[in-house]
Amino acid sequence: NLVSLRLEAHSADVVFVHIERFCAHTAHVKSHVLFYLSQGPVQVIIDDLVQVTNLNGIDFGTYGGTLDLTGTDEMCIYRNGTGAYDIQLDSANPGAGNEFRMISGANFITYQLKFDDDNDASDGTVFLSGDSLMNQAGHASATDCGSVDNAEIEVFITEATLQGSVAGSYLDTVTLTVSPF
Repeated sequence: NLVSLRLEAHSADVVFVHIERFCAHTAHVKSHVLFYLSQGPVQVIIDDLVQVTNLNGIDFGTYGGTLDLTGTDEMCIYRNGTGAYDIQLDSANPGAGNEFRMISGANFITYQLKFDDDNDASDGTVFLSGDSLMNQAGHASATDCGSVDNAEIEVFITEATLQGSVAGSYLDTVTLTVSPF
């Protein structure tokens, strides 16, 4: 038995593959088209992606009556490609000057909020509600930042503010809006 393989190109997009088999006992030739290949474009569209993970609340607990309070929360901010992102922070209870405030009924406590695109917001940028920072450095290759957080928020309340406040349970919600740079 003899087998021959023949490729037949009809265009840049279509190729036929023929198999011919000759049987010596019967002197027959059988010819079959096994399959054909078609070329075409392969395309993928990748949108700008941003993801924030490991974001938690900051609970100061019950104030003991002395000293300032500082609380922090580290998080992971991922942005595909370059890693660069813009961030805006907003208070649910902003004051007249857009300062961040926690409220308890009609009473409020003003606090300072800092953000930094590393794990140390103590040297970060002080925000007013609605402020934004552009071109921050996020993680560009892993949505979980390689299990290492890369940004931090710090909330600071002065002792004088706390001692001058009416008793109550104070709360604010901070909204982070992260978008591709």
